Amino acid sequence: MKLDPGLYILRTNELIPTYAYLEVYYQGKQLYYTINGGIPSMSDKYSDIPIYGYRFVKKITKPLIKRVKFHIEWIDHDENDFKANFCHVNEIREFFSKFPEIARAFGSKKY
Repeated sequence: MKLDPGLYILRTNELIPTYAYLEVYYQGKQLYYTINGGIPSMSDKYSDIPIYGYRFVKKITKPLIKRVKFHIEWIDHDENDFKANFCHVNEIREFFSKFPEIARAFGSKKY
C-alpha cells in the first residue's frame, strides 16, 4: 500500500478486531514505518508499506485517547502463564515495586 508520511489507524482482519497505529516517516531519503511504536521497518520500494493482516481505517494528525489499559503477560520458570491489567500508571509502578524481577525482565533498570 502506498502511503504518505503521517499517522494512520489500522484494523486487524480478525473476527474480533483490534486497532493499531501505523507511523510512516522518512529518515533521510529512506522511508520507514512502525506499527504501535515497534521496531522501525524500512520500506523496500518507494512509498510501498506492507500491512498484511490489517485494513486501513484513516489518517489522523494525533491520537485522541479516551482511556488507557496496560496489559502485561509473563511466563515463570515452571512455564506458568501470568497476566495482569492496569488502568493507571501508579498501579504499574506499585506492581513493579512489588515484583522487581518482572520489571527487570521487562527491561527496567530502576527496580
